[in-house]
Amino acid sequence: MKKTESIELNPIGSKVKLEDDVIGTVVGINISHNNSVSYQVGWWNGRSYSKDNFLPHQLVVTTDEKTRIGFV
Repeated sequence: MKKTESIELNPIGSKVKLEDDVIGTVVGINISHNNSVSYQVGWWNGRSYSKDNFLPHQLVVTTDEKTRIGFV
């Protein structure tokens, strides 16, 4: 019998606080080996739009919604 593992994620569309006055949106999720997760976040800075990747501990999530996914 195979072991099933699951990961709890902040779903795409979640709002995250990058700095006191900068709120971004999760636009992508990357799951790597050993179930490590990083989030691609997009945000507006004046008239320019930026995107960057962040580890979960680098973000303050402002929405409580979580999604659980599983792997076999």
